[in-house]
Amino acid sequence: MDVVLHGVSAEGERWTLNSEDTPLGPGVSLEVRTPGGRRRFGRTGSSTPLRPGKVLEGDLACGERGEPSTLVLKLRADVRAVVVHLSDGTREDLLVADDPRRRCLRWSVLLYPRHLDVRRIDVYDAAGAALHDAALAQGAT
Repeated sequence: MDVVLHGVSAEGERWTLNSEDTPLGPGVSLEVRTPGGRRRFGRTGSSTPLRPGKVLEGDLACGERGEPSTLVLKLRADVRAVVVHLSDGTREDLLVADDPRRRCLRWSVLLYPRHLDVRRIDVYDAAGAALHDAALAQGAT
């Protein structure tokens, strides 16, 4: 198991995104530890390449019993910055890291208060240009 990313949320939850091999193939799992010591684990995605034209895929889990909600993003390799806009108007600039097992992917994680919603996700390349999913640009759902 390899650590892809780790951090601490604004509310003090410590989290670690791990890359691992499972019977379902390579994937990632998120471990969250609350300030009170409670641990939560979850398999959040596979490390299979994104479909052509896709910039990102996300896994969103709503928090329970005062726990934070989590957003794990699988990103195309050319993504260098991710900005998430929440329903209270806050803007979160996320860390982005390479997948140690698949160089064609990058990952990003956000833990945020359960009572908020993700309103928009912006992704940028190394030159600062916005990247868009081909499916979204064509109006597909």
